[in-house]
Amino acid sequence: MADSIFMEHDQECASCGTRLVGKGNTQFNCPGCGTKSLGRCIRCRDQSVEYQCPECGHEGP
Repeated sequence: MADSIFMEHDQECASCGTRLVGKGNTQFNCPGCGTKSLGRCIRCRDQSVEYQCPECGHEGP
């Protein structure tokens, strides 16, 4: 039932799955396919945790 408080447009970090709220997070189009919007939390950005695009499989730090 707690999931009902999330909005449809809320995005999660592509690395750890944390919901992106607050400062320091970023969203960008995948550098591989350019179509999928990816999000990164500040922790994963700072630690260069790898992510993978679910559309094309592009991987990045």
